[in-house]
Amino acid sequence: MAAATHAYHLLRCLIQMALADGVLADAETEVLDQLVRTIGQLDAEIWEQTWAEAQAGVEPLEVFQAVPNDDRLRRFILREIVVLARADGDVHPNEELLMALAADSFGLSHELDRFASWAARADAIFQEGEALLDAV
Repeated sequence: MAAATHAYHLLRCLIQMALADGVLADAETEVLDQLVRTIGQLDAEIWEQTWAEAQAGVEPLEVFQAVPNDDRLRRFILREIVVLARADGDVHPNEELLMALAADSFGLSHELDRFASWAARADAIFQEGEALLDAV
């Protein structure tokens, strides 16, 4: 049950980030799909309910404050929020605001720069790996 609850909160938070700039980019959809496949804890009904909730206008602060007070879960969600914000290659100002709001809600404001720095390095390594596939 805890795994499904954690997956639900992760998905709710990530959907908020994916919709923050008003455009659901293909890269963001790929990140969401990959995470859902990886965690494998959500059935189609919860996925649809979560999307409907986001489209109905649930406030991001409400979503972030609903995350259980579990430091590891909150850190994991913040890390994935930062990764998702970078997924389309451009961190929109609304995404920056949501990252800060999530970090503040999770009590991790003082570490947001650390998460962002890690995500930038991880992205650079991924891009380098992709370039290896295309090298002639």
